[in-house]
Amino acid sequence: MLNNQITVKLHYLKKDGDYTGWNAWMWTLTKGGKGYAFENVGGEMIATMQVDGYETTSISFIVRKGQWETQEFNERRIDVSSVISGTVHCYIEAGKEDFKVVLGEDAELGNKLL
Repeated sequence: MLNNQITVKLHYLKKDGDYTGWNAWMWTLTKGGKGYAFENVGGEMIATMQVDGYETTSISFIVRKGQWETQEFNERRIDVSSVISGTVHCYIEAGKEDFKVVLGEDAELGNKLL
């Protein structure tokens, strides 16, 4: 039996290196929004959210400063419609709306019955 947990890791790069107060507001259709702090993990700033892989087809996020002092762009979505479990990495660079999604080696893919 597969583990049905998806771990989403938002990797955030700011060229000025000032991450003070920045966080990621993340949510799904079944899990309300909340702020996730960027933490230094091996020299990268990463915000991590865990969701149920059977119930989730996308994760929405907004990179923001503080409690909405400012934000980068509006809602952006990570498509996890084919991911049942494992890690999904999302690479974001400050000031750029586009982002890159890379599945972790532990990602299990399949069809979801919603």
